[in-house]
Order: sequence, then structure tokens, then C-alpha cells
Amino acid sequence: MVTVDGALNTPVYVDEVLVCHSKAAIPVSVYEQFIEFATLEGSHHGIMGMRGMLDARVRLPLVDPEEIESVEIRLDDAPVYNGARLPGAGEVMIDTRSLSDGRHELAARIVVEGIGIVEKSVGFVTRNYWILHDPFEPPKETGWFGTLDRSRTSEQSDGWQYSLERSEEFWGDSDRKVRIGNTTEHLIWETPSLRDYSITLYAKRPDISETIDVAVSFDGGTWESLPYTVTDMGRSSHGWHRLVIEGTISTWTGESPRLLRVQLRKSEAYEEIHLGEAEFRGLNE
Repeated sequence: MVTVDGALNTPVYVDEVLVCHSKAAIPVSVYEQFIEFATLEGSHHGIMGMRGMLDARVRLPLVDPEEIESVEIRLDDAPVYNGARLPGAGEVMIDTRSLSDGRHELAARIVVEGIGIVEKSVGFVTRNYWILHDPFEPPKETGWFGTLDRSRTSEQSDGWQYSLERSEEFWGDSDRKVRIGNTTEHLIWETPSLRDYSITLYAKRPDISETIDVAVSFDGGTWESLPYTVTDMGRSSHGWHRLVIEGTISTWTGESPRLLRVQLRKSEAYEEIHLGEAEFRGLNE
């Protein structure tokens, strides 16, 4: 095993035997072992996941600062820093909320006078977001354990029922929720720090914006309607349009809303609209 003292011109030992005093004789691989990603290595982030801001500071304690000729730091193969010195604390900050949740890689390439190129990379995982998926599955009978409620909503009005038949008419969707009559009905989900949402529904016509309202609330009493887009994914052979409602939530000053409501308004004549699935993504805080 190789051990190197903190100072540059102190001895290097291999299995307790003195091998050299010169830094040039130290293998590049030894220098690479001593590259430190200050906020990642030796921390809990590999297990728990990284959230929020990441300081991409890199250290190389075996080398004097004046001997460093260039430094490049890359995130997932995209450069985030190029300079003639190692960046200091807080100098290269990465907002991991702009990254997809999952595995990423931070890499450093350092050119050192008299040594050449030393490189090292470290992987880390981001877990900034929660995801709530509601496929509108009906209750399930579980024998001895009774009826299992598979609803994902925190509250709903009384005028809904599950629709399980005629899946061939609804793009193969066999689990749906439908309004029973021509009344104003709503569904509410708990969505703290919500960032975006998507709701799939089926209707006989694509222009349903006057019927569908999406709103958020802090307390469940006062609601603020949100803008959304409607994408028509096509029309089935039975005349049902598959519509996807999508929206992005702006960052709120102070506390963010914790509830989202989908409401179907009463209209002049009853309009059969089926809800196919909903998905919400929010920030872990």
C-alpha cells in the first residue's frame, strides 16, 4: 500500500520501505487518489442522495497551488469550470434541482507542472423530487384483510364512480374515474411543493377548458386556478379523444401550496368525461 505524507518533499513509503523523495517519481495514480471532491467523498450523499445546492470544489493537497497549470471540472461530461487554479469554497455551485433525479458524475482534470494530467471522477445520486402517480384504481377485495382502498386522493366529492368496462374504447385504459351526473365535482391530492403535473382524460371533444379547472390551495379553503395546456393525443375508433392536461408551478415566495384540486364544472348538458391517470412531481424539502 502507498502512503504519502502531506508535504511535497517528504518520503514516500511502500510497505514501510523508503522509495523516493522526489515528487516526479511519485506515480500519477497516487496523485489521482488524493484528489478530493470536498462535499461528496466520505459523506452520506451516496446513500441518502444529494438535494439542493452542490459545491463542486476540488482539492489536491499533494501539490502547491502555483504548480497547477489548468483545472477542468465536468458534470455529466459538460464543463462547469475551467481555470488556472483549483476553485475555492462556494465558487462553483451546482443547483441539483435542475438535474433529473438519479445518478450523475462529477469529474476533475488537473494539469500539474512536472507531473502532467491527473484525473478523477466521483458518482453521486440526486433525490430532489417526490412523484405521486394515481392510476385511478378501484378498491380491491383482499379476503381476510377486507377492502383495500387504492385511491391516491386526500378528498373527493360524492359524484364519482369507477369505470372499468369498455377499455377498448379508451385506448386500453381499464381503470378510470367518471362523473356520474351533470354536477360540479372535484378531486384533491396532497402535493406539497408541487412543481409540475399531468392529467390524462378522455372526452368526446378536445376543447374542454371551460369544463376543467385546476387549482392549488394552502389551506383547502381558498383556491387559486392555474393555467394549463391541453394536448390532444388522438381520437379512438369509438370517438374518445385522449387529452393530456399539463402544468408547471412557479416558485412561490414563502410557503408553497400543499393541495391541488381538479374540478369538473356543471355544464348546460351532461358531458361524459373519464379521468385516466394523474401524475404529480414536487420538491423534497
